[in-house]
Amino acid sequence: WLTRGGAVDEALAWGQKAIALDPDPQTLVQMCGALLQARRVPEALAMGRRAVDASNKYFNFYPVLLLGTNYLAEDPQEVFDLHAEFGRQLPPPPQPRRPWHPLQPGQRLKVGYVSGDFIRHSVSSFIAGLLERHDRDRFEIFLYHNRGYGDAVTERFKALGHHWFECDGLSDDALRRQISADGVDIVVDLAGHTENSRVFMFSMAPAPVQVSYLGYPTVSGVPATDFRITDATIDPGDMPSLASEQPLVLPRSMFCFRADSAPDIGPAPALRNGHVTFGSFNNIAKVTEHTLELWAAGLNAVPASRLLLKSGAMAQRSNRESIEAFMAARGIAPDRLTLTAWIADQGHHLALYNDVDIALDPFPYNGATTTCEALWMGVPVVSRRGRTHTSRMGASLLAAVGKTEWVADSDEGFVATVARVAADAVARSHWRGQARAVLARSELCDEAGFTRDFEAALLRAWALVGERPERRVGTAPALAT
Repeated sequence: WLTRGGAVDEALAWGQKAIALDPDPQTLVQMCGALLQARRVPEALAMGRRAVDASNKYFNFYPVLLLGTNYLAEDPQEVFDLHAEFGRQLPPPPQPRRPWHPLQPGQRLKVGYVSGDFIRHSVSSFIAGLLERHDRDRFEIFLYHNRGYGDAVTERFKALGHHWFECDGLSDDALRRQISADGVDIVVDLAGHTENSRVFMFSMAPAPVQVSYLGYPTVSGVPATDFRITDATIDPGDMPSLASEQPLVLPRSMFCFRADSAPDIGPAPALRNGHVTFGSFNNIAKVTEHTLELWAAGLNAVPASRLLLKSGAMAQRSNRESIEAFMAARGIAPDRLTLTAWIADQGHHLALYNDVDIALDPFPYNGATTTCEALWMGVPVVSRRGRTHTSRMGASLLAAVGKTEWVADSDEGFVATVARVAADAVARSHWRGQARAVLARSELCDEAGFTRDFEAALLRAWALVGERPERRVGTAPALAT
């Protein structure tokens, strides 16, 4: 609770006392989460591993370690191996999976989405268009909401007329039985190992076909999950193999963004400040040592430039001091840094981009919503592409808006790109003036086209499972791909 509220220092103090009294796995997991929000990622992962080992590798204690690994790992094999280890700890499904069946003429494919984020949340920014535009003649949609409360976004999703179920109070087995009783053909996990997920329920195989998408940035490791919906920038065919969650590659970015507010875009802050201001509004756990090294090098390449960072955990003095000390050791004085805590109001949050000339993407865990919001507010984003799923999200998003020149494939290339974008005030001003028009006609905001391709992927998944003799009943008709 303290960590979620941003009181990270207090959470760590209490956690250390608790561990001294009784280092049980649950306390160790809580400390792992708090350490992530203190930017102490290697320590957090060590604590997460300690929790897993202390529990004799009980699957319940893996999620924070798995999520945390994405903040630090630059080798995809490391990510895949840990998730595969998690998958081996999961018990087998309690009963055989419902078999695949051929769709009869005119029969709709039943698709269920499971998420704790049908609220004002990053996931809702990317899923809203799809849920609104699903072809109701071909698909019957079920929404399983795994959170004990809702908001205006929740009410908007409820009003779409899809089947809606509040499942926060259900056990995993009860939810499995509900999904099975609903006759859902394909169930989609929108959360993975993030908060308010039902990833363990997916190991129970409630539907003939299971898919992971969007909410978790890499494989979940659940053996019963058949596919992971992705794109060719993130998954170009060079990832380690995993028996489950085979990549189902869209012919476009896997992201389709909708902003929920549109504050006015102001003039470039460099015009009034006389210097370039870089910025990042990402989760502080993404602000790793490698990320800060890149940003410091960028600041040093652009004389007199400033850096504005915003994150909920920035309210903690220890976080601010650790960043200031790191940057000072690299020649960046504290007066070139503005470290700001989280802003709850969405309009004010977006309006703060009017103080940023260029957004800097973290590495190896790129931003997604933050990148889209920066672009929406007329701010260019420079991203470093790597070898993991998380380090290619920025490249996918920028390709979707036709800005591949803002993507770098090396540390040196990142710094050079930062300097080049900073030096071209005319181009930055041009982007600021046309950004929303460009986004409106781009692949990133093409909800109709995205929905068409996503639905084709679902049908393709259904057809592919039908080709597996052990999973099918009858003969599958030809399905559009």
